[in-house]
Amino acid sequence: MIAKLRPLFVMHGGDFTNNNNRSQMEEFLKDWQLTFSDDTINNTAYKRIYPLLPTHGNHENGNYSTLCQVFGVDMDRNNVCDARDTYGAVSISPLLRTYTLNTEFKNSGWSGYANNMNTWLEDDLSGNGQNVTWRIAQYHKPMFPHYSGKSDNTILHNWWLIPSTTMT
Repeated sequence: MIAKLRPLFVMHGGDFTNNNNRSQMEEFLKDWQLTFSDDTINNTAYKRIYPLLPTHGNHENGNYSTLCQVFGVDMDRNNVCDARDTYGAVSISPLLRTYTLNTEFKNSGWSGYANNMNTWLEDDLSGNGQNVTWRIAQYHKPMFPHYSGKSDNTILHNWWLIPSTTMT
């Protein structure tokens, strides 16, 4: 479907595999190759590969370095794969800035990272958020799930709520 739609990029909401192990990740990456599309430029055939903006999901909780180790995501650009690489921002153009947040920090024993992420988010929105027209966030665990078998995560809503007065 991705090869047919030919998007500018793909934002993936996490849970790349069930067990986050090597063999399952290899299968994910093998399947991802099906998203490549054919292009011809100046009579030369190419494969178009679509950028992937990955999100840390609960199935990656056993290794908070997965996004860095598998996809090369080094959000803080310190050449170290760690939990800090599970959140960050990317400017797609002068119009769009995407924010990747980690919902798995909350109530997981990683609350120090959650506090750091929220401080970073507030700082980035203040420093960079005003420079773009659109700001889009992606994260794994929904604030308000569409399935009645899962409860609302109002704690996330309150956690990331930014009063409209700060975004004027």
